[in-house]
Amino acid sequence: MDTHEMTKSDIVEIMRGKSIGMLTTVGGDGGLYSHPMDTQEVTDDGDVYFVVGKDSEQGRWLKDTPQANMAYSDAGSWLSVAGTVRFLEGEERAEKIDQLWDDSMSSYFDGKEDPNLGVVLLDSESAQFWGHKDGRVAALFDLVRTRVTGEESGDGTATVEL
Repeated sequence: MDTHEMTKSDIVEIMRGKSIGMLTTVGGDGGLYSHPMDTQEVTDDGDVYFVVGKDSEQGRWLKDTPQANMAYSDAGSWLSVAGTVRFLEGEERAEKIDQLWDDSMSSYFDGKEDPNLGVVLLDSESAQFWGHKDGRVAALFDLVRTRVTGEESGDGTATVEL
């Protein structure tokens, strides 16, 4: 399938195949800053849950300016997901912590009840994809096919509203 024919489910599948993304936020000085983030969950709509220290610099920036971007890459392909974040509160926060919690989080937080444990939802608005959606092997095959037959490559760029 051509990159230009990508759907929301294609974007979600790519996101679910990546455990780490680069989250870009607007800093207190107005600059853009990127940090590696562990993607905790990707919904069927392409929204992303992750955890962050509420009192961390990044946590404060997300509270002040909720526009953010999550980027994922693989050999020969790149995905950029833009949206707005919100911190979960109350019962919604507690339920999501119970669902997402694993022992690796105890390296950063003092248990599920730690008040600094921020659960964030990136409400994805759009995604841009560059490359070949079927991965590196398919991209190499497509390159050879394009050179041999002269047909158009499936590589390209696509924007998908989420």
